[in-house]
Amino acid sequence: MKFRYLAVAAFMLAGSAAHAERWYLAATSAQTRSYVDFDSFGAAGSMTRVNVLDIYPAGLTSGSTTIAASRILEEVNCANKTFRTMEYIFYKQDRSVMSLEPSDTINEWKVPSKGSLNEARVDMICARSGGRYVPDPFTDR
Repeated sequence: MKFRYLAVAAFMLAGSAAHAERWYLAATSAQTRSYVDFDSFGAAGSMTRVNVLDIYPAGLTSGSTTIAASRILEEVNCANKTFRTMEYIFYKQDRSVMSLEPSDTINEWKVPSKGSLNEARVDMICARSGGRYVPDPFTDR
């Protein structure tokens, strides 16, 4: 009986463990700050899966809602410098989750445009280095 309670308690604690995050600023544009979470790197066959976070300081308007940020699960093929987006999590200004959505372009491998945020992220992900460590991307501090 005691063992069963210990097993249940261990299972509950394991399920509540938070994912560590180590965000690095990859690039900025006039509307976006883009970060890569170095603690989220994972292998998917010969590909690399990683979380990226785009912060929109002025917000993006979608209907009557303002999107403050989007966390994107990306898969990167470093051999040919292409990527695809797997899913999006959109955040409100108060950092609460607005929605989680699968990518409409999940089957499309894209070549990032020269000088784009995507190119900077792919380069950083493939090098597994670079950028500036930022404990809180929402405040960029």
